[in-house]
Amino acid sequence: MEIPKFDETFIPILEILKDGKVLRSRELIEEVKTRFYSDLSDEQLKKETKSGDLLIDNRIAWGKSYLKKRRLHYISATWICSNY
Repeated sequence: MEIPKFDETFIPILEILKDGKVLRSRELIEEVKTRFYSDLSDEQLKKETKSGDLLIDNRIAWGKSYLKKRRLHYISATWICSNY
């Protein structure tokens, strides 16, 4: 398994949020990694961006950012899926 591109994280993010669960950003990232990317090697999970962030966390964060423009709403450090 390869580290997902940001757009490959859309479905995992929406899958986790589809039941209406409210999560903080860090909780959402950890849940996505646990449920969908647990097959990544330790080396892949520890890979960093040039700025020192974990690459997998960065990709999931970019996925959230793009979804936020379309379907998700950020409310006081939590993420929820809405139909607005």
